[in-house]
Amino acid sequence: MGTKLKLNQKGFTIIEVTIVLAIAAVIMVIVFTAVPALNRSSRNNQRRNDANHFASLVSEATTNAGGTAPASITTTGETFLQLSTISNTNGAGKAATAIPGNSTTTLYYVYSATCATNNTQYIGAAASQAAVMFNVEGTNGSVSPQCIPVN
Repeated sequence: MGTKLKLNQKGFTIIEVTIVLAIAAVIMVIVFTAVPALNRSSRNNQRRNDANHFASLVSEATTNAGGTAPASITTTGETFLQLSTISNTNGAGKAATAIPGNSTTTLYYVYSATCATNNTQYIGAAASQAAVMFNVEGTNGSVSPQCIPVN
């Protein structure tokens, strides 16, 4: 019966260790879910920047050509991985399909068109107008079309 509790025991109790492990697990879950979203956001911002830069180049070419947007554009592929031209065959005022396929590496140049009000499609317009279409990544791996008007 002469057992005494030692008051100066060193070490952690199982409860303290469990709490620390639970906190570490919560932090790891937060980090692993945030990193892919940050990467996706960074890629989407780069796509927007590339599309805006390309739209400004087309705007300059339109100004130099006397106000008529070029009917086609060629590129060496150094700045943009791919560049496709969508011809506007639907006529003025009619909405056209946003972007064929689901590529996120392609910029599409649409002449005689402008962006619809929701900026996800282009519509027919005068020969002096053009639009640049591109896709952005969604949260579940889907892609969404975006339109930038060329001024």
